[in-house]
Amino acid sequence: MITGVLLLDRQVTYKNIINKYVKRIVLAILIFGIPFAILKIVGESKNISIDLVKKTIFAILENDSFAHLWYLYALIGIYLVLPLLHSFTELGEETQKGILVSLFILAFVVPTINSVAGIRIAFNIPFSYPIFYVLLGNYISKKININRNTKIVALIAIAIAVVIIISANILEIHPKEISAYYSPVIVILAISIFILFMGISKECSDKVWKLDRLCFSIYLIHPLFIQFVYRFAKLTPVRFGAYYIVIIGFFVFYLVCSVISAIVMNMIGPLKKNVL
Repeated sequence: MITGVLLLDRQVTYKNIINKYVKRIVLAILIFGIPFAILKIVGESKNISIDLVKKTIFAILENDSFAHLWYLYALIGIYLVLPLLHSFTELGEETQKGILVSLFILAFVVPTINSVAGIRIAFNIPFSYPIFYVLLGNYISKKININRNTKIVALIAIAIAVVIIISANILEIHPKEISAYYSPVIVILAISIFILFMGISKECSDKVWKLDRLCFSIYLIHPLFIQFVYRFAKLTPVRFGAYYIVIIGFFVFYLVCSVISAIVMNMIGPLKKNVL
């Protein structure tokens, strides 16, 4: 959605897309994906051999490194079709609504029905999931009046979504489907959080330390600490009695480690200039 706000209204050339946007993400995949893949492969096989090179190459090609990197592969695809998506901004509001509703049904409602009901409805657009969010972010930023009432509705929606997700896990009622990326509940949660941040005034945001510059670095590095704690230290929140309290401690630990690492990474000139 942020990509939709920042880039859809820009007239970008393919040369600029490749040299500025795609190049940066490819470098991120190589610089972080390769060591992540090696750690994962060695951690699972407990073995280092010449075959590690081949396995690492295929892990990068197949996105079988750390799972969170899936978004970088999707982002490359989004960048490559930006000129096509730009035409969305020139359509009438009714047409934009129709496209968004159609993508929502095909990318989120249909997969949820398929998973919950155990059937396979064939109507879908394979790339609709990321495209929906990109178009939606642009639509919200231009068409939705974000005021105090909008923020209140967003907060209520967040609370309801969180209750639904927690209840589904406690009651074991399709918990994976409710919290999956293709879940309509997650769409509502994402939209509501997005609206809250879109509604922050410039005066307020200017007073806040520029943590936004560290977000991409934190995104890239945070699973490294999770892997070490889970895979090597053999510690997970579910091993403790007060699971919902302990998981907060785990979250804070990962956040602190990630922020510190992000600050250090941003001190490395070539890395900051070309990737972060």
